Parts: sequence; C-alpha cells; structure tokens
Amino acid sequence: MSCTTCGAEWGEGAFTLECDECGGGALVRPCVVCGGRCGAWWRRAVIDSNDARVAHWGGGCALPDDVQERLLRAMGAGSVARPAALDLLSIIHPARGAGQDRVAILEHEGGVAIVLADGAGGTGDGAAAAERVLACAAEGLAARRDPVEILAACDRALAADGVGLSTAVLALVDGGRVRGASVGDSAAWLVGPDASPVELTAHQARRPLLGDGAAIPIAFDAPLGAATLLVATDGLFTYAPRAAIVAAVARAPTLAAASSALVASARLPSGGLQDDLALALCRVPRGSLFS
Repeated sequence: MSCTTCGAEWGEGAFTLECDECGGGALVRPCVVCGGRCGAWWRRAVIDSNDARVAHWGGGCALPDDVQERLLRAMGAGSVARPAALDLLSIIHPARGAGQDRVAILEHEGGVAIVLADGAGGTGDGAAAAERVLACAAEGLAARRDPVEILAACDRALAADGVGLSTAVLALVDGGRVRGASVGDSAAWLVGPDASPVELTAHQARRPLLGDGAAIPIAFDAPLGAATLLVATDGLFTYAPRAAIVAAVARAPTLAAASSALVASARLPSGGLQDDLALALCRVPRGSLFS
C-alpha cells in the first residue's frame, strides 16, 4: 500500500506532507475537519486515493455541527497555510494488544506539529490518557498557544478527568526550526548526517507526569537544518543502544528504512518488544533545505 505520486510506503507509516495523494497521513490520520481536536481518527480509502491521485479518507468529526461548519468555511477560504515540504513518518508498535503509546502529525501554521504520548496507570487508563493528550494538544494548537502552555493545559485536563497519566512531547517544525516542550521520559533528538545527535529533551522533568496536576513542561528550541528529527517513547530509548539509534537515523536512505532499523534495534532476540514503541521522524527532503 503506497502512494503512486511520491512513492511513500503508507503501509510502513510514511507519507509526504505536500503530496496531494498522501493528504497528510499514511493509512490513518487525525480528523480532517478539525485537525484532531475531536480525538477522531480517519482511515484511508487506498484504492480511491490511488485512482484519483488525491487522498480519500473515511471518518467523522465529533465536534458540534456549528463548529465543524466554521472550520470548513475557514478551510474553503484558504486561511490554512500550506506546510513546507517535509518528509514525515509515524508508527506505533505495541508490545501487546493496542498498547498505550500514541503519536500524531498535524498540519500547523505552515509547518507541522508532532504530538507523542506514552500513557501510564493501567491498561485502559494509560491508552485513554495518551489519546486525551493528543486531543488536548490539537485544541491548544488550534488556539495558537505556546507548547509549554499547551502541555500545562493537558496536565490540568487529565487531572480534572482522572483519566490517567502520560508523558508527552510536542514538537513544532516550521521555518527551519524545531521548538516545543516535553514531560516525562519520551524524548526528541536531532540526528545530523554526520551521526551527531542533539538531545532536545535532555533537561525535561521526568516526574510528575501529565495528569498529576503538577507537571512541569520544559521548552526546547533548535535549528532543524539537515538533521532528522526523531521523537519516540521510552520503548525505543530504554531498550535500543544509543549507537544503534543514531546509526539507524543517520545512515538509512529513507525514513521508512530508518523506522524499520529503529524498531529492530529495540527488539529482543526472540523478535518481541519489551514495551510499546511509538515514534515519528521528520526532515527536509534530501537535496532541499528551508530558505
């Protein structure tokens, strides 16, 4: 299952953001109407997308009808900036069942926002908490709030709902920079072509988590340049050797190849995973840089 326009392998979680056939996602993407604010996920109609060379999605928005109408009018008026060309990929590999890790890539003000969460506090509560973080972050992005403010609001919302706890990384890529905020032990790295990593989340507070009501989001900001942005849960960073992570990102010719190598580096000899693993990769297409 792949894109006939740009060649992105949808089945491996890859897509090209500016490609009309990819249409902002691989096989699933956050709600097309509200950008994920409602928490709904839409599924791709693969054959229709390939035949028309334009993305076809199936799903529905859970926001009230009047809110949907305002959003659709804004889209029709062309008020949503078209994102700069970026290569993007996101995947989730649960260790068992549906897992508790979640990741979404959203269009945001001429760039993209990567939202990643690793739920804690029990099987059902962890997954629900991670999904709530994604929805809450989408709401904050739509309101143009600062990443630190967005995660602080997520902390308050999860605490009020009592739904569970979660880590979070929110990374905004626009204008050749990466800025964002994080809480917990999920992480964001920039890996350059020379295999030199910059740990954007090195100074984050691991505790308390979102949902505790006292989480402390820590901001980060750095130029993207020719590096690849890797955002992932501890299912990767705890169980894969640092050198293997860096080599997988720096040396792989495509993001799909990098993703496969990253997941393989975290697997047990038996082939299983010790923890859920979610990740997102983002970079300027090779041979092209932001002006």
